[in-house]
Parts: sequence; C-alpha cells; structure tokens
Amino acid sequence: MYHVDVDSVYMTKVLFKRSPFKVLGFFTVFMLTVFAFAISIFERPSDLDFQYFRNCLWVAIVTWTTVGFGDVYPTTDFGRAAASLCCATSLFNLALLVMAVQDTFRMNTPENLVLATYETRRWRREMELKAVVVMQRFWRCCMTATNPLVPMIRGQWEKDVKLARAIRDFRGTQMDRPERKEDMGLLLQDTMLRCLEISKKVEDVLMLQGYM
Repeated sequence: MYHVDVDSVYMTKVLFKRSPFKVLGFFTVFMLTVFAFAISIFERPSDLDFQYFRNCLWVAIVTWTTVGFGDVYPTTDFGRAAASLCCATSLFNLALLVMAVQDTFRMNTPENLVLATYETRRWRREMELKAVVVMQRFWRCCMTATNPLVPMIRGQWEKDVKLARAIRDFRGTQMDRPERKEDMGLLLQDTMLRCLEISKKVEDVLMLQGYM
C-alpha cells in the first residue's frame, strides 16, 4: 500500500512513533540485561569482582551512562568489547531519546495558530496602551503651549521630550507586530464548511419560497 513495505523496520517505526518513551525504556532495560550477562560470562572466570551479577549490572549501567567510575572494570578482551559495544549502543539510545523529546515538545499546526492568536491579541493590547500614552502626551503639550511664538520653557521642553519618546515607543511596538501564521489546509477546510452552511441556508430559503 502506497509503495511501503510493512516489515519489521516499519513496525518498529510505528511503535516508536506511538509510544517513544515506553519503547526506549524497554530497550534500555533489555540491553542493560544483555550486556551485564555478557560481561558476567566473559569476566567471571578470571576476575573475582564479577562473581556477582549485580557488579556486572553496575558496570553495564555505568558504561551505558558514559560515566565510568573505574571502581570495577573488565579486564578480558571480550569483556572490554562488550563494554565498548554497550557504550556505542547507549549513544544510539541517547540519539533516540533526543528525537523523542523533540517530537513530544514540538507544537503542531493548531497549537501554533493558537499561540499566534494570543501573541496578536497581546500586541494589539500593547498598541492600544501606547496609543493612549501618545494621546495623553500630545494633549498635555497642547494645553501648555498656548503661544507658539513664546520660546520653550523647561516644563514645555520636558513634555515635548516625553511626547517624542512616547511616539518612538509606539512606532517600535508597531514594528514588533507578530507574524501572521496561517495554515492553508485549515483555511480551505473552514471555507468548505462555510460554503456548506451557506448552501444549506439557501436551500431552506428556497424551500420556504416554494421553489423546491
């Protein structure tokens, strides 16, 4: 179907897409058990520290988290190979974890539209407040400057400076207008729904008039 092979790789992708953290948790526990058992097999005959499985599991966990305390470590070639493979697998698991976290916190199209709506409303509210400040400053300047031929005194000069700053803040806020984000799919769907509603209303009107 759609030229896609429904094989084990595809099913693994589906499982990771649906429940990424459950898959990663199961994968981590399974691989830690496998590597701990492998280290136990290779190191137990030659090293007394690996006579207990908990020590082998501790080495696997320390290697998996790429910490490496060094209190217990493998000495045989096969044990070191198992520890190296455990470290490489942990890096692959870390990459999958980063992808899962990124997909979890990524906002979809409706969420982006809601955020853009809130930002636009906040921007409009801020524009209204800045516009009110500009009008207040302008009114105060006009009330004191009764004669334009008289040189500016200190009070009038301060009010003019405040007016200029208010206008500058207003223009800066106007330039910071959030971008309008629209999804063509949602717009088309909304347009089709509106057309169906209008068509239904037209049919009702025609039925009341006796044309249908």
